[in-house]
Amino acid sequence: MDRRVRYTKQILLNALLELLKSKPVEDITVSELCREADVHRNTFYYHYNSPVDLYNEILKALTDGVLSIIEAYLDTADYEGFLRTIAELAYSYRPLLKYFFLERGDLSFLDPIITQTQERVIAFWKLRYPQVPMEELKYLHNYITGGTLLLIRTWARDGFQDTPDQFSGRLVKYTVAVLGDILTTP
Repeated sequence: MDRRVRYTKQILLNALLELLKSKPVEDITVSELCREADVHRNTFYYHYNSPVDLYNEILKALTDGVLSIIEAYLDTADYEGFLRTIAELAYSYRPLLKYFFLERGDLSFLDPIITQTQERVIAFWKLRYPQVPMEELKYLHNYITGGTLLLIRTWARDGFQDTPDQFSGRLVKYTVAVLGDILTTP
């Protein structure tokens, strides 16, 4: 993507995130968004039809990023690489995640990601750890997913002060401790 297009989309995103602090995306007008971003309406309409389109594009990019990372690491036991890559993606979406985790408090945008991956992750674990009951694996998946999301929220609340490597180091330590304890217990 052209550098100027990336810049324009970034300032539109920043303007949208600023406006989302005071009203829902459905109530934001193109005029407000363009005024906040200091871009002409024609520039906005060149890229989007409405502020909702911009919002949805951002969510889709984040969702696609998470799903591609999960797909890349799904059939491996490389938790460190997986969690480091997730942390790097989260860090690159800092403003959006701050909005969702701290201001909006609605994480329903993650539901499709969790739903799409839960069965595949559990199936992978079942192949690797056939001694662990399926019900236990379902709870384990929800525990790790929920815990990871809460840790990302804490990271956002702390202003993303840790680097992605530092943060993923925490995730790896906690995840491996939980997995090691549960998956090795007869």
